[in-house]
Amino acid sequence: MLAQRCYTVVDFVGPTLENYVGPKFFLLSQYVGPTFGQLVEPTCWANRIEYRVYRVKQTIRRSRLLPGNRETGRPFLPEDKKYDVYLSYSEEDYPWVREHILSHIDEWETEENNATAFGTYKMYCSDRDSHHGKSELENMCENIELSRVAVVVLSSSYTQKHLHTVELEHLLYSKDISVIQDIVIIMIEKLKFKQIPTVLHHQIKQDKFLRWEADEKKFYGDLIRYLK
Repeated sequence: MLAQRCYTVVDFVGPTLENYVGPKFFLLSQYVGPTFGQLVEPTCWANRIEYRVYRVKQTIRRSRLLPGNRETGRPFLPEDKKYDVYLSYSEEDYPWVREHILSHIDEWETEENNATAFGTYKMYCSDRDSHHGKSELENMCENIELSRVAVVVLSSSYTQKHLHTVELEHLLYSKDISVIQDIVIIMIEKLKFKQIPTVLHHQIKQDKFLRWEADEKKFYGDLIRYLK
């Protein structure tokens, strides 16, 4: 009869699992770490998926309600708009928007006795006008389409939120199919070119944007010219 030996833990002392996994994990993180982090970011994926679903639903709805233009492949859209201007900005920049935009040219914020020479416009401001029964993205897309022109308040905080990437995509798409007339960029702080969203590079290179300046009269004069 063969003798059986009971092995102890000491008999198995050798390289641990970390010795094998550690180096491989390190190499993997060096090559795919940043990409992997982006892929698993749930908010980015959720925003992207929700936006794609919205686009599909809108395409179906328009094809049923509004016969398409066979020459361009684009839908005919109603001309009536609820807002003159759609404001795109980060939450951190809301105080700036309130002080320098809404208080000067917004129809609802500007009091009659405090009216400026620049005129007033009906503006969509998410902090004030969003529908509480809808998602942030749905509010964003629907009100872009209900506006004539969009104003993007560009800053470092604006470029850091993924939802604004989706927002810019829908703005450019809406302009391409003539849902909105134009996109006006206001740069309220100095940014490096690499900080600016890629989709805006062409417009920035052509110098088609406004900078917030101390000369308010010139700034508002230029802004109103873009909004007309």
